Amino acid sequence: AGVSLTDEYHLAHTQLGFSRAEIDRMILNAFEGAFLPWPERQDLLERARAELAALR
Repeated sequence: AGVSLTDEYHLAHTQLGFSRAEIDRMILNAFEGAFLPWPERQDLLERARAELAALR
């Protein structure tokens, strides 16, 4: 409780020195490993890539 992925990614960057590119890769790896049928997973990945690009 009281823990979010946003906070964890922030700590990975500030405390462990992960770069933005490394964190983006972690996020995409998680979506790639999702237990979804391929078409749904592909759609999810496309949307995640677009969101990450918009944050840059």
